[in-house]
Amino acid sequence: MEESVDIAKHEKYHQLKSDIPGENPKTTKQKSETWFNIRNRSSVTGNTCLTASGQGKLKDMQAHYDRVKTGIDNRQFTEAQVSNMNYGTSHEIDTIATVVARVLPSMFPELDYFEEGCTPLPKAKNPLFMVVSPDGS
Repeated sequence: MEESVDIAKHEKYHQLKSDIPGENPKTTKQKSETWFNIRNRSSVTGNTCLTASGQGKLKDMQAHYDRVKTGIDNRQFTEAQVSNMNYGTSHEIDTIATVVARVLPSMFPELDYFEEGCTPLPKAKNPLFMVVSPDGS
């Protein structure tokens, strides 16, 4: 059994190599300048949907409103939150490697994994009301 996987070379993994010219959110590489521009123009992201929908503390909802409507960003993260976010970011590839190298071949051999940029969910007059960035499909 393999101990490590070079995810970029795995036959089931299809990575977005770089931004494709134009602004197609689905094919925009995550964490690229274009991706950040798309997310920054949205009112809600996958990360902020609970707070934006009133599922958090009042001060967090107010901070979200201020950030979206006035551009004032007063978010303050504790050391533990920053540590957890950094851990999640650095180990995201491990989860994807497990899915691609172990889960897909054993349970869904006919499926491949495709990296994605982001998906806008429009509302009325705002085509970028909510933008979510799945790790892949």
